[in-house]
Amino acid sequence: VDPVSLMKKPYVVTSKVTIDELFEGYKKFRTHVAIVKDQLGHVIGMVTMEDVLEEIVGQMEEMVKYTGVIRV
Repeated sequence: VDPVSLMKKPYVVTSKVTIDELFEGYKKFRTHVAIVKDQLGHVIGMVTMEDVLEEIVGQMEEMVKYTGVIRV
């Protein structure tokens, strides 16, 4: 199997993308990470779905705690 054939195209957005457009792209590309480029096409960063959600609802905290108890 050719490993290149298994690779997906990256989800690339401009710094002017709206939140709605970002979420539509996450669904379309079936990913949770977008590469952000400026107006000149230079990569200036990346934004994850978690980054966007934290901006909307505030800082998310880890919800998983190990109690040592197994519930059936």
